[in-house]
Amino acid sequence: MHRFKKILFVVEADADNTAALNEAAMLAADNHASLTIVDVVDRLPADLQMAITAALPDELIKLVVAERLEVTARLKAMALQSGAPDVESKVLTGRRFLEVIKTVQHDGHDLLVKATADEPGPGRSLSSTDMHILRKCPCPVWMVRSGGRLPCRRVLAAVDFEPDEPVSEALNEAIAELASSLASRHTAVRHWVHAWRLPHEPFLRSPRAGLEAGAVDALLAEERDRRRRWLRELIDVSGGGLDARYDESAQMHLCEGDPKTEVPRVASELDIDVLVMGTVGRVGIPGFFIGNTAEEILKRVECSVLAIKPAGFVSPVGAEQ
Repeated sequence: MHRFKKILFVVEADADNTAALNEAAMLAADNHASLTIVDVVDRLPADLQMAITAALPDELIKLVVAERLEVTARLKAMALQSGAPDVESKVLTGRRFLEVIKTVQHDGHDLLVKATADEPGPGRSLSSTDMHILRKCPCPVWMVRSGGRLPCRRVLAAVDFEPDEPVSEALNEAIAELASSLASRHTAVRHWVHAWRLPHEPFLRSPRAGLEAGAVDALLAEERDRRRRWLRELIDVSGGGLDARYDESAQMHLCEGDPKTEVPRVASELDIDVLVMGTVGRVGIPGFFIGNTAEEILKRVECSVLAIKPAGFVSPVGAEQ
């Protein structure tokens, strides 16, 4: 992955940061990139401040910041031992996701790496803070699941078919390039998933359409071939190729169905380590920061995720501050 120059690592107090930090440090070393390690101390809520003496909150924050500075200093030493050439560490105060995104915007980071703070309970849901970062951070975000395998063995690129949308096609190319680069770096197997449906198939099969079932089946087969040719061309253009050890069907997963369910299903069945996907919303308009399909996929997958925004994305954080 030879493309990042300013990497931001966000400390997660409720997770084991070791694997994620080691990956960020090695990326920094490979790319001759700078690495910034940042932690954020949340300010006390107003109602809690009122319940405590007026002087204590500030003193409490100072004590917590001092403790976090010790933690980030240890992580900085670990990153330097892992080969990162230029490492800075700092502790901020404020609302976590806002401070993280503002740091990305202000300092021009081009990759954010963070261990996840999975919510308790079934499904290993991402925390609300992690979802805020995934929705609103302008640069690629690599959420490394606690306990996730690094180096990874299997990488899955999820792409969408929008031939008349240049922004979407450029995003697909970025997903393919990053997935291929990540797989090469880890000597992992590349997989590709595209979930699709024949447009208006329920209507076409209804009596109102007046079509024979065979005619609709022929349309379905034609559309399936069209999607397969498109996916194969995308893979070839990206330079990712297909692993010679496997046949095409073992790596290209064309799924007829809803991406919200098909992408998580494929990721689970293949025991994927990292899913590379786009978070496609309307670009250039603050507030339209993530597509509904991407939102549902992020909530359902249990592997690590490398999420990419389309070109022209405008973070709502910049508009709100």
